[in-house]
Amino acid sequence: MSKNRKGDQNRVNFQPRRDVFPSPSDWRDQFIRHLMVDRFNDGVEKRPAYEEVLPRDRDDSEGDRWQGGTLKGVSKKLDYIKGLGCTAIWLSPIFRNRDGENTYHGYGTQNFLEVDHVQS
Repeated sequence: MSKNRKGDQNRVNFQPRRDVFPSPSDWRDQFIRHLMVDRFNDGVEKRPAYEEVLPRDRDDSEGDRWQGGTLKGVSKKLDYIKGLGCTAIWLSPIFRNRDGENTYHGYGTQNFLEVDHVQS
């Protein structure tokens, strides 16, 4: 493998850019909420949190397509998630996915060094 390839991991600085929150000493004490980013919140629309995943008027036949949730949408709902009693979140993968595939779930990763433009 050439070390001059775009995105080569040897060229990536993995040092945190700012302070990070330390991992808990025992994860069994945590209430973890799993979020499929695409299905959670788009960060723009204003509707009640319980309707974030699929609005009542949305056709469920579109379930295999992108719905539009973003990382910005997740960050805007952190207080809501905390209010549920959650102490940690586990996000579906946010890395660049294959184009033209039903990979809204994030598990069709094409590039682990690039955040998917749809979810950013």
